Amino acid sequence: MQSWLLSLTDWGTGVLLWIQRLRAPWLDVLFQGLSGLGTTYAYLVLLPLVYWCFDRLAGIGLAYVVLLSGWLNAGLKALFAIPRPSDPRIVRLEEVSDPSFPSGHAQNAAAVWGYLAGRARRAGFWLLAVLLILGIGFSRLYLGVHYPQDVLAGYLVGAAFLLIFAAAERYLTRLAGPLTMGAQLVLALIVPALLWLGSWALGMPEGQGDVSPAVVAGALFGLNLGIALERRFVRFSPAGPVPQRAARFLLGLVLVFAFYLVPRWAAQQVLPAGYESAPVRLLRYFLVALVVSWIGPWLFVKVGLARWQSR
Repeated sequence: MQSWLLSLTDWGTGVLLWIQRLRAPWLDVLFQGLSGLGTTYAYLVLLPLVYWCFDRLAGIGLAYVVLLSGWLNAGLKALFAIPRPSDPRIVRLEEVSDPSFPSGHAQNAAAVWGYLAGRARRAGFWLLAVLLILGIGFSRLYLGVHYPQDVLAGYLVGAAFLLIFAAAERYLTRLAGPLTMGAQLVLALIVPALLWLGSWALGMPEGQGDVSPAVVAGALFGLNLGIALERRFVRFSPAGPVPQRAARFLLGLVLVFAFYLVPRWAAQQVLPAGYESAPVRLLRYFLVALVVSWIGPWLFVKVGLARWQSR
């Protein structure tokens, strides 16, 4: 299949050159903004917003969607190893170095916004989701960093992933409900460890970006551990008046970005040559996920920005 995908390069280049004939300064800003919705920073805002302020279970599910879809995309990119568009006539408005196929932005957009639309079950939200999915995917073409076949494949993989995840989510939720605290803690460690070992066995590169086996394993461990601790000791409710939700969201974001940025800065001072090593990234994302899933809700209840929810 790799040879067939490579044979589409000339066709894809022609499409990109045609799209870039439409370039204008305001379109550059628009599509750079849409593309930014598929970055780590955007998900660090979206995930806590849903989990802390709207729907706790939807926030948990969304976190799994982001992490597992990202892990799947990294594996597929490593498998096919299709280079990014490199024709000198193409203007690249973003610098990326990882493989091109399939598009992670398109795949994650289909999975994330499709999941949220399915949870919301409102026609207006479905329309917004479709517009965002199409806009994020098209932005990758406009920016000159993906071929059209990358984006189309990303949509297909994202939709297939979402269908499988939705079916598995219902089953696993019922299965995990009766588990004891000890069993939840064991699973919190075992599942990310198996995923990391599986990544190593499949030959997935560790890389230097925000989607790698260490990142996914660390974030899943922190998420699973935090969910178990929050369920046992906090049980916060995301309900409340809008000013209260806004206050908890802003306070929580300060914590999230502090734990995301400060450990990286500290590691850079101590380990200038290896501050982005796998153990450092694993620890950083473990801490961030723990803040989102447990520390943040615990703090909100303690300072009166959220109420405790009875069992």
